[in-house]
Amino acid sequence: MSFIITKDERSIWCGVALGLFVMVAANLWFMPMSAQAQSNWQAPARADTIKNPYKVDESFLALGKKMFKAQCSSCHGTDAKGDGPAATAMRPRPANLQSTQIQKESEGAIYWKINTGRNNMPSFQNSLSQKQRWAIVSFIKSLGASKESSNAQKKLPQGKFIHYNSHSNQASLSSGISYRVGDTHVALMGEAGVGVNITKNQTSFTEPDLGLMPLVQEGRFFLESGFDVGIGSPVEVGPLNLSYMLPHGILLRLGQFDALPIGRYPRSFDPGWINPLASGPLGFDNFGDLADFGLQVQGSGFIGNMRVRTFLSLTNGFTLQTDPGSAGLLSSGPLEDNNKAKMIGGRISVTPFFSSNFDIGVSDYFNSNVGDSGTPYDGINSNVLAVDANIAPIVRSLKGFLRLRGQVNFVHVGKATYMDASGQPYTFDNNSSVWYGMVAYQPSMLSSPFLRSMMASFMLSHLNVPAKARWNDISTGTQYDVGLTYWFTWRTNLKFSYNIQENTMNTLMLRVSTQI
Repeated sequence: MSFIITKDERSIWCGVALGLFVMVAANLWFMPMSAQAQSNWQAPARADTIKNPYKVDESFLALGKKMFKAQCSSCHGTDAKGDGPAATAMRPRPANLQSTQIQKESEGAIYWKINTGRNNMPSFQNSLSQKQRWAIVSFIKSLGASKESSNAQKKLPQGKFIHYNSHSNQASLSSGISYRVGDTHVALMGEAGVGVNITKNQTSFTEPDLGLMPLVQEGRFFLESGFDVGIGSPVEVGPLNLSYMLPHGILLRLGQFDALPIGRYPRSFDPGWINPLASGPLGFDNFGDLADFGLQVQGSGFIGNMRVRTFLSLTNGFTLQTDPGSAGLLSSGPLEDNNKAKMIGGRISVTPFFSSNFDIGVSDYFNSNVGDSGTPYDGINSNVLAVDANIAPIVRSLKGFLRLRGQVNFVHVGKATYMDASGQPYTFDNNSSVWYGMVAYQPSMLSSPFLRSMMASFMLSHLNVPAKARWNDISTGTQYDVGLTYWFTWRTNLKFSYNIQENTMNTLMLRVSTQI
């Protein structure tokens, strides 16, 4: 499969991306705060008039606790904090029912939600008796009366907050969590992992790795940095950028970015505590990952019931490699650009209904010049186009949820003449494509806590490169990955993966990953 973008098509892509970004940004800027409040699930006012007809005593609360554990804990967690086994695949995550926001709701409002359901939360009106539903309501309300919950609520600062998700590089105004505007806060987040690889000929422990990301917040400013630590290897520093939060959740970022959004991979798929497999899809290291320096604007908003997220960036862009063995490949992340041209691009994603676990996005990055200035490669352009789709529905007939993900990237580099190792010139049509598809299943509704914490996964990925390219160390073809993951908590897991790749020895991988 090849992909060539013409000048007219390029103008269309850039125009569409810029037009949609301006439209969403304007929508955010002029949207009244009441419209933005759609993100909170509000019961109608009449629900507050519904009263519990049952006497609330110890036996009634015990029934509620029992029904909550059987029907609700897979998503909301045993302690109702929104950290159940099924929550790992939900965006946004299930509500923390101990939070002040939920505890302030009336019993009638909570009862209405249990009866009505929304998106992945089903209606329990026909599956549970009236008494069982009201018992769950009483149990949820009892959580706010506990001493532990009361102490936690006293520690929550008041006012508006900025919630910053370092992993997704997305900040948004919310209430009740994270950083208060006007205060200084320092947070340390990261990921750690260690594992072992087993092949027919050898068994090798992988190098333990530790990635840390300090985050400093002062009012509406964020300073994000990071570094990776490995045994026997130098400390790698990056990213390092400064962000400023504009009204209505629009974020400006300047500096080095760990990964620009070329689809959803690797931004929300690669980290070990999210990826249920021990390895990533074939080819995305060379044709899907992009760290860079420059300016980025992020925003999100609603067009009717449809949520739209946008990323727009202006960065140094790719550099064309010309050495024998890698001629025609693109590298990213240079601190000093190799010419005056800059790369423009971004990603637009759509979630059809707020809080649904379906997301589809399109990314496009164009650079008019990736060659070194003053060389025969000056003026060679590049274009990267990606389409991704992600869905994680709860399937009650399967007693759990499915996680379905897929992405395809097309990479085009303008035609050029290169020199091989013997000094002979050659040329080729430089069009590559890479894709992956993944399906995972977690039986989160079974009665066994052990089985609820398991996930079975399968991933198929493929890399297609130009037939005449003379690239070393690029594995092409198809890769199959089969895995079984056990989640100790929503952010710590143990993974068993079997990797099958064409022309390469099969590998059994074991890895433990955790988010700090």
